[in-house]
Amino acid sequence: MARRAGVRAMPLSAVGEVLRTQRADTRDIYAPLSSLRIDIGDPLQAPEKRFRLVRRANGGDQVLRLLPTALSQLCATSGVPLQFVERAPAPLAAKALRCFLEMADETNEKPFLLRLKGVGFPKVRAILPQSYVRLDDLEVFAEVSSIAGEAGATVTNLHAEEDFFTLRLIQGEALNLGTPTKPDLAYAGIDIITSETGCHPLEVRCVLVRVVCQNGLTHVSSAQEALRTRYTRMDRDTFRSVLCSTLEEVVRDGKGMASRLAESRTKSIEDPVQEIERIFYHFRLGSPRGRVGRWVTADAMERLSLWGVQRFDIVQAFTRIAQSLDHSGRRRLEDAMGLYLIHGLRKPPKSDRGADAREDARASAA
Repeated sequence: MARRAGVRAMPLSAVGEVLRTQRADTRDIYAPLSSLRIDIGDPLQAPEKRFRLVRRANGGDQVLRLLPTALSQLCATSGVPLQFVERAPAPLAAKALRCFLEMADETNEKPFLLRLKGVGFPKVRAILPQSYVRLDDLEVFAEVSSIAGEAGATVTNLHAEEDFFTLRLIQGEALNLGTPTKPDLAYAGIDIITSETGCHPLEVRCVLVRVVCQNGLTHVSSAQEALRTRYTRMDRDTFRSVLCSTLEEVVRDGKGMASRLAESRTKSIEDPVQEIERIFYHFRLGSPRGRVGRWVTADAMERLSLWGVQRFDIVQAFTRIAQSLDHSGRRRLEDAMGLYLIHGLRKPPKSDRGADAREDARASAA
């Protein structure tokens, strides 16, 4: 494994161990809706524990516990709003689910993919269409390990949970965002995001990571378009091609991105509050008056001088706050800063206050 100054790295073999532990005892079955029955478990528990699936198989019944994602997908399949299922009395919600699932089964006789975890009394991780293409986390990692390992990439961040697997790797030589006498090191690399439960499509992003704070700027790789058919057509060869292309892109464009970030130190923003508002509206990050907007503004204003705030400090404020958000909110802010650094801003569109508030509620969830 390549050693890189100031970076806490994880060997690829350790990532494999984490994934194998997280994905132990998982398996898939295909079942038509007609073979599934909704029963009430504990009516006083959280919604996913309030109901359970009973599957008719081999002349008997198999009881399946629902995880939150599976319950949400079951509601989407039946057409019963999740909010209704969460708030209605358990018997009423169960009756609605049974009724609408029967109607859904009449129009869709194809079996559904049930992704299970555990033995004896297994949990349902996801309920997905038969056409969903399974490219599981361990398969994705096997390709990453093969290709990125040969390229000398280093793992700096790993996040593996029930619905998501994200991996950040850096490669190449250190890039200096500062001066020869006062260096500020950064590394170019890639982010990989995928989900076995259908919560997120497979994506590969370019990233620039500043060593001193581990802040990152990201942008979707040029080869990403090849992965946009994730749910209907996908194979390992396509993913390998995208991964190789992105690693080449990182080597080719990483210095340019670092140069832009370094140059942003020479540009002052006289009215940082207005600039942050424009960024929120332009990149549809929600309302700058929401929780995330207030955090970003407060962080940037700590560096206010007579000349305003450096553009570099605005980028750092967004990426610093991004680290405190969940994977979705973090990705949105880091993507926005990547585009902001490369393209800047055009005149922002007229804001939809209601939409801004809804977007901000999603973006600010920590």
